[in-house]
Amino acid sequence: MLYSLPKKMIIALLLVVTTSNYLFAGKLETDKEDPLSKLEQFLSQIPDDYHKLRIGLDPAKVLRLGAQSEGVMDYVYLLDTALVYSTQNQPERYTYSYDDELNMIIILQKRFLNDDWVNNAFESIDYNEISQPILSTSKYWNGSTYENGGRTAFTYDESNLLEVLIEQVWEGDWENVTRETYSRYPNGLEAAILLELWDGSDWENQTNQVIIRNDQGTIEQITFQIWDGDGWINSFKLQNVISNDIIIDSTYTMAFESGTWVNIYVEAYEFNAQNRIENVTGSFWIDDAWVNDYQAEYNYNSAGLVDVGILKSWENNQWLNTEKSTFYYNNWNKYQSIIKEVWDGAQWVNASYDNYSFDGNGNALEGEIYQWVDGGWLSIQDEPIVMTYNYGFEEQTFIGFLVEAAYRSVLVGEAELTMVAQDDLMKLWPNPVSDVIHIQLDNTVEFTSATIYDLAGKKVLEIQQAPNSGNEININVADLEPGLYLLIAQSSTQQLKKKFVKTL
Repeated sequence: MLYSLPKKMIIALLLVVTTSNYLFAGKLETDKEDPLSKLEQFLSQIPDDYHKLRIGLDPAKVLRLGAQSEGVMDYVYLLDTALVYSTQNQPERYTYSYDDELNMIIILQKRFLNDDWVNNAFESIDYNEISQPILSTSKYWNGSTYENGGRTAFTYDESNLLEVLIEQVWEGDWENVTRETYSRYPNGLEAAILLELWDGSDWENQTNQVIIRNDQGTIEQITFQIWDGDGWINSFKLQNVISNDIIIDSTYTMAFESGTWVNIYVEAYEFNAQNRIENVTGSFWIDDAWVNDYQAEYNYNSAGLVDVGILKSWENNQWLNTEKSTFYYNNWNKYQSIIKEVWDGAQWVNASYDNYSFDGNGNALEGEIYQWVDGGWLSIQDEPIVMTYNYGFEEQTFIGFLVEAAYRSVLVGEAELTMVAQDDLMKLWPNPVSDVIHIQLDNTVEFTSATIYDLAGKKVLEIQQAPNSGNEININVADLEPGLYLLIAQSSTQQLKKKFVKTL
């Protein structure tokens, strides 16, 4: 979020684009060390968006692997203040400011030292006329004033898609560090990402990603290349095996060695009838054969969310339990709590516990990370804490063992839109819904039309004559993306509204 790093550190971080933490299950045999080191090298170079390797028990990655404005919303909720507590015993406070378009423009960070809140860092963000960030500048407090640290400049193409991203650091003046340039297919999807380094006078090629997609936009292959001074040299490759044009059945990792591609790792996925992953198996390529690495199994609740995930490792020619995660969700289908257990050889025993509290609008008020120590839950370790808000569809991530957040609500939408008491005149079910939503209108209401808007207030569906039986209206919403929606039913005399959540 805030970055005020020395130039050498920034360059190092950008040369090795880090990904999420991956859980390596079980103790790897000695003969896996070479392919493992190659896999680690590959994973360190690629953004998490482009691969699903070693997904462990991450339900967000599991869901992504499956089948993939007219302002009318009444309120939006903006993050106002966040208090972050860490094991370093230096609490941090983040305060957020917004412009008239509700864009986050200032993030002020302070630390609690000597019984007082003192300045630490500051980030400001500028936007263009359509609320896209064009410049993010970070500063740090030197004890008496804020000094420039680093900044990121964004430029967009004629379709308002990200085209160039430039990182700079302050050394008496703004100096270039890296530049990323995005090439795209006609449909706007990324086709290549070029990374260049500034040598003091010009940009020099560093790495390149070439992305091959099918007609549906699903990634078939990504080739990672490095520049040797004369041309591009292949380094690693991701190769997806795809069924039904959109479902990725397996992902192969390959390295380019001695002029040819050689296998390193494969992750294979098994799906149920709803195109949800039931099983993931990872294997290394050793001595011309695939050797099992880990296996993850998933169960789902009635809303299609991961209920329980079990991780296993391959030891002594059999799968042995390693870790189990049980997930509990709030009304907005976001994590309420996550209980992780480890296998001690005979039974599951507590390991860690993530717990969140929410208000009635999906805003996370508190997030805390616990570890099981000597028969009790204690907050002794810092980990990422994801605070979701605004009906659960926005988020900020903090590092610590406890985060407390406060929000401000902003009334938005069309002022002339008159709403009446809803509960007695219109009922809506099921909610959440995956395919068909049912609406029951009071006998005094004569239906004329219905309109559905997404969270941003964009009209996504309009029904002039809906299939109905009496005053019951059935609307097929299966094609809508998962998220929060507002339905407005129009009669000859009034408008009735209800919010609903669309799931997979």
